[in-house]
Amino acid sequence: MFTDYTDSALVFTLCVWTTEYIVKPGVLKSQLYFEIFRRFKEEGVEIPFPQRDLHIKEMPVNKK
Repeated sequence: MFTDYTDSALVFTLCVWTTEYIVKPGVLKSQLYFEIFRRFKEEGVEIPFPQRDLHIKEMPVNKK
């Protein structure tokens, strides 16, 4: 389900049903993430990272 649209992300909620990973949901989550990233790469989908600007008001003076 597509749950949110932000300035640097599209947020989805993935719901799954399993009887195999009841006691180890972290393993299932990891496997799903790896598969999603693999398919993104296969399809040429790139995940951008937020760009930040840094404004330096004063440069520190190097005193020796």
